[in-house]
Amino acid sequence: MNSEHQKWIFDVSRSDAIRSHDRNADFMLRANEWAVRNGEQALKAGLYINGGAAVVLLGFIGAMASQDIISPADAAKMAGVLTWFAGGVAAAAIASGLAYFTNSAVAGIAASRTHHWDYPYLRDGPETPYRERAFKWLGILTVLMAFAAFAAFAVGMWEARNALKLLAEAAGRSL
Repeated sequence: MNSEHQKWIFDVSRSDAIRSHDRNADFMLRANEWAVRNGEQALKAGLYINGGAAVVLLGFIGAMASQDIISPADAAKMAGVLTWFAGGVAAAAIASGLAYFTNSAVAGIAASRTHHWDYPYLRDGPETPYRERAFKWLGILTVLMAFAAFAAFAVGMWEARNALKLLAEAAGRSL
């Protein structure tokens, strides 16, 4: 084989590799955007279901109390369930704030890398390990707070069911 042919094969292979690398980088960028968007939607869902449950429960308690169907003491017992939904709203809001800091940490990792003209072209800077640890822990805390929001909703619903059951039993009806 002559050197022209070898150079042509190398150039074609190099072009194929660059296209493959670019497609992979594009896919990773889109996958990250999808993950962030889905995470935002999950956090909003946690906020909406807990906030909505609190509003519905307040309306229910208010309607029942205004018609003297339940006593103020029973209304207070029912209102205690609101703590779970309020906690769920707080957990979702905290998770949203943590998500911002998590995304900011990713940008910080990229910014902390130093640029070079020889391979490897990007190298970890002095702050990179710290920023990577911060990213990891912020991500973990964000997920835990999101789970806490949904757990608060589940517990709140269970407690609301139990409170309604007690009210129904006290009134001589069963749920």
